[in-house]
Amino acid sequence: MLQQGSKLPSLTFKTVSNGPITIPDDITSIYASVLFYRGHWWPPCNRQLAEWESQKDRLSELGVEIYAISVDSLENAQKVVSNNKLSFTVAYGATEEDRLAIGAWRSSDDHGEYIQPAEFLLGRGGVV
Repeated sequence: MLQQGSKLPSLTFKTVSNGPITIPDDITSIYASVLFYRGHWWPPCNRQLAEWESQKDRLSELGVEIYAISVDSLENAQKVVSNNKLSFTVAYGATEEDRLAIGAWRSSDDHGEYIQPAEFLLGRGGVV
């Protein structure tokens, strides 16, 4: 499980609009907020993502870039971006290996298998 001072392992994801990204390697900002959310179907996650979007400019002034990641398909991740008018990087297709790397819980129900919400604030070099 990741602790404060740990380095986030290098994870590569497909993104809705920016091609693949490797976190934390491709992060160029001073800080990054990395949000793993359940998926397109969960209202609290959609509200949270919309709230992060509403604070994006303020966070950017502080040097924080936002990344959101889920197990969703491309089509469902596109819906999340569209429905919530998101302008930050949204990645999709997170795997069981990704979940294990960050130490998050896994759940499964009628929506399938997904990663329980996990958020990390990273400093330079991907340190939590």
